[in-house]
Amino acid sequence: MSEIEEKIARVVAARHDRLRLIDASNKSVEVPWPEALNKVGAYAVYIVHAGLFKTLASDFDAIKGKSLYDVARAIEIFTALGIRFVVTCSGQPDNRHILATFPSGIPAGKVADVGRWFHLLFPSLDHALLLNPRTGAIRPPYAPHRSGVGRSEVVGDPKDALAILEIGNSIETFNILYEYLSTHTNIKNTSTLVLEVFPADTSARPVNQTPPRQCKVLSPRMSLLLQHGDQSGRYRSSSE
Repeated sequence: MSEIEEKIARVVAARHDRLRLIDASNKSVEVPWPEALNKVGAYAVYIVHAGLFKTLASDFDAIKGKSLYDVARAIEIFTALGIRFVVTCSGQPDNRHILATFPSGIPAGKVADVGRWFHLLFPSLDHALLLNPRTGAIRPPYAPHRSGVGRSEVVGDPKDALAILEIGNSIETFNILYEYLSTHTNIKNTSTLVLEVFPADTSARPVNQTPPRQCKVLSPRMSLLLQHGDQSGRYRSSSE
């Protein structure tokens, strides 16, 4: 494991003294943070500590629904609201994680609300970790899969991903997301929630970007954002 990969794991984690080892049956046990992550097998880092989430982690599972479609919609929401994020390919071919860090921390209660709203929007989202204020954890980029085959891979350049995660987002940015979702909870057709985020002019959306070999194309207009997590900075975060 490279130094960048170790740094990415730490910047996603809310605590650096403990993590969870995962066995093939998906059971986990808490252990001290090891000196070398590449020697412990499958593991997950805590994304919450002392009632605050460091990382808003969206885990899309192809078994639960149309994960790539849900990921595309989530990317559009995050981008339109100015949230910096990184996408990873994880586990099965169509499984994805979207990771957005918040260095100052976001209250667990509000994260739980967002998790429930996201679950309504995105049927393939496994939102259980966002409802867990005590042991919420996720495999960070480059952590091995519990099956022993493959690992979580950043979509794009690891250096760019590290930079995005280190800069992260402000609590004000999270509040924008929270306020928007909270005012649309009575919408029956949740696809409307996604569409209303955008201005009428879609000409500025990136197009014709070749996707990485291991990931399927979600749509031409969103492939650049999926690859690089808005590293071009077109949609500036208020954390800057």
